[in-house]
Amino acid sequence: MEINLKLAKQIQKLKQGESLSFNIFSKKGLNIIKQLIDDGLLSDNKIIRKKKVVFCQSAERLEKYLNAKYEIYSLKNYINVLQNKDSTKAEMVNVSGDSKLKTNRSLDGFLLKTYENINGKINNKNINLRTTNGISLHINNWQNFEINDNATIVVIENSENFKLIHKQKDLFHNIKPIFLLRFSNSIAISKWIKQTKNNYLHFGDFDLKGVHIYITEFKQKINNPLRCNFYVPDNIEKLIYNRGNSKRYNEQKQNLKNFDFSAHPEIIKLVNIIQKHKKGLDQEYLITRR
Repeated sequence: MEINLKLAKQIQKLKQGESLSFNIFSKKGLNIIKQLIDDGLLSDNKIIRKKKVVFCQSAERLEKYLNAKYEIYSLKNYINVLQNKDSTKAEMVNVSGDSKLKTNRSLDGFLLKTYENINGKINNKNINLRTTNGISLHINNWQNFEINDNATIVVIENSENFKLIHKQKDLFHNIKPIFLLRFSNSIAISKWIKQTKNNYLHFGDFDLKGVHIYITEFKQKINNPLRCNFYVPDNIEKLIYNRGNSKRYNEQKQNLKNFDFSAHPEIIKLVNIIQKHKKGLDQEYLITRR
């Protein structure tokens, strides 16, 4: 059973001489505390303010026990690594022998493509961001990544549209786009967009969920919502009527029945069309439409 950050901090307090009430521990944490009592590392034969408390009998013995049973070589260092969001797998191994001690984003940052000659900077070094078909750039040092102000950041919701963006160039003929792939466990994209001055265009599914993703994952996290927009083809009503999916619309309508789309005027026309025909359209259709 793993010792999480909260329990590790509680054990550290016990190790430093504090007495703690049993009711502060989670169910999982309490099981470990009881095991430590059974093994003679902690004691519960003391009452403070009419409450039974637990305390440590020997800090040195407790440290050795944690090392032997949980491979925690230093409780202090273990806590530091757990609470540091940037800690590496190597550091996890150093404090616990377990590189999977906590979930680490294996793909921090984001993937980028562009068919335009757009200049950028990383750590003040100039780079050309243009990519050829079949290649994307992985921007992991996004905190120090800059692009030309006249470029439009386009976040693509689905991987196939991102992979085959060269087949959809005509959709973006009036802007200089750089394309980023959204993936669900990354928060780097919205943070990076927030620190830029560039316009942002969301290219997602034409359904209630796609609009919801645009609003909650991006627009609401960007400091200037006037920079934000949602890509909608001119013939979207015809496309939704002819090619839309009604089953998914019914599922999404139920899940999002309390969400207020009316506060976002740039998507009202699309939402009205979706609700009128009770259908939504996957953005992948635009790859092969002709």
